[in-house]
Amino acid sequence: MILTREYKETVVARIQRDPKFAKALYAEDMNALLGGETAGLRGQTFTINYHPRSRGEYGPPISDFQSIPLPLMRLCADGKEHAISETTETLADQFKLSDDERNALLPSGVQEVLRYRFAWAKSHLKMAGLLEAPKRGIIRPSSKAVKRVG
Repeated sequence: MILTREYKETVVARIQRDPKFAKALYAEDMNALLGGETAGLRGQTFTINYHPRSRGEYGPPISDFQSIPLPLMRLCADGKEHAISETTETLADQFKLSDDERNALLPSGVQEVLRYRFAWAKSHLKMAGLLEAPKRGIIRPSSKAVKRVG
């Protein structure tokens, strides 16, 4: 009998050893998200979905990774620079999060769940080439993203 690995295990292994492959999958997944598609995402997004912090297991239910990129990119579609702190608060308002949900902490007690999820979304958009960080605490969409979202 031939032993084979699961599809996801194979893709995760390739992502870990091949940065170009990982970046291509990020870009594909982020473009799908920007197009409103969430079914069939393949890249790192499925590895994130298996991580307890992204499944809402800590604290109150806060939007998962896949619900943040599109509103974030729409918010940044003007092509201007945005402060991360203000952007996070604006997204919390859009998601209609209560004060308890906004202030819920990870089990470490150090970081807020909302800011943790936002940081993941921001990181993945940066890896996909859709978001830039010209300075610490500042984000702006790349020219590719402005064309796509705008």
